Amino acid sequence: MSLHRPLAPSELRQLKAGYEREAKLLLDKAGDLHAEQSLREAIKLLRQIVSGYPFSGLSARAFLLLARILIDDGRPSDARMELQQLLKRWVTDEEMAEARFLLGACHEREGNFEQAAKEYEEAQALMTAPPLREQSRVHAEYCDARSTWPTLGLGKKLIWWITGRKPDEGDLLRLEVRDNELLTETHKSTLDKVDFLLPPVVDYSLLTEANASAAAAVEADEAEKVKTAHWAETQATRIASLLAANDLPGAARVGERVVQRLSAMGVPASATVLVELKRVSGLVEKREEQVRRAISHLEARQFEFEVARLLRCMGYQAHATKATGDGGVDVFARKNNDRTVVQCKRWRDQPVGRAVVDELAGTASRHGATSAILATTSYFSPDARSAAHKHGTIELWDFRVLCDYFKQFAPSEARGD
Repeated sequence: MSLHRPLAPSELRQLKAGYEREAKLLLDKAGDLHAEQSLREAIKLLRQIVSGYPFSGLSARAFLLLARILIDDGRPSDARMELQQLLKRWVTDEEMAEARFLLGACHEREGNFEQAAKEYEEAQALMTAPPLREQSRVHAEYCDARSTWPTLGLGKKLIWWITGRKPDEGDLLRLEVRDNELLTETHKSTLDKVDFLLPPVVDYSLLTEANASAAAAVEADEAEKVKTAHWAETQATRIASLLAANDLPGAARVGERVVQRLSAMGVPASATVLVELKRVSGLVEKREEQVRRAISHLEARQFEFEVARLLRCMGYQAHATKATGDGGVDVFARKNNDRTVVQCKRWRDQPVGRAVVDELAGTASRHGATSAILATTSYFSPDARSAAHKHGTIELWDFRVLCDYFKQFAPSEARGD
């Protein structure tokens, strides 16, 4: 008789959820390593995912990311082998299309243009996004031209050269730049459903609670302080009403004014006022954590795409660099003939310190940039802010600044834009 009982559906769901969480953690870590250009470690981790989590819904994503890194690292034959392994598994049409596109890129870089054209044609047939479908077609035509050129006679080569049909390496470089732009566009909807409206922080920590002696001191003081204390009581009632109406931003703005006025007047807060301030502060923190979690769930590479999209919404010409980065630059941007380099840090609780700011200043100088942006999902240490002020050309975008810019400039389904 078997000693093992069948698992209940709820137990199976728990096991599956745990399995997927483990795969997600590893994939996120691989993305971080990739963004840090720790390619060897990223490749090792991704291979661990594809071998150790073959039934995960993230397995195909791991294969595709692994292939991209290998291609950008100049190892197209290794990338091709990984993609061929992926195609032996069940994949969605979108994953199949991307795999075929990347196989085309592998053959293209190996000089096997005839096979590359076939892969791009298959990708074109599977692609659902019009820009990527068109890019697959352009790649296929380029590869056809490269494979045909050596077979042409001198006369036809002359005609091709005169008519501009002769393919060259410059065409391929331009295609690769366009690939990066399109890859940025394919990730543009990642945060479309996030509402970046963050209520102001209500910091009541410096307020003192009114007790009998404090109240007596207020009574003995000028009448204006008494008036302020009464005003705060009415505002506490208003905060409660706004929260009951699910208007957290409105309640937070009122709470912010209450804290500012009580602090300025040196008036202690009554127990009623403190209760409402604590309540709205807790809800603001909860709302902030929800938005932070939505951004933190992005892979580091996807975060770079989102920052590039945001910059384009702000009027810049911007594109994310190749997966391996470009000398410490994650995004190149240009506006009014001014060149800006951007570095992205998808960190959570760790502050970005001075060393990162100083390094970015050097990177901007090497690239001849007039300004630089350091964007993070975390926050900056005081010495980092001091360093940025000293350099004078570096903007610091922390979590709240990013949310404010996304709210102002980037379209969002959550806001009905």
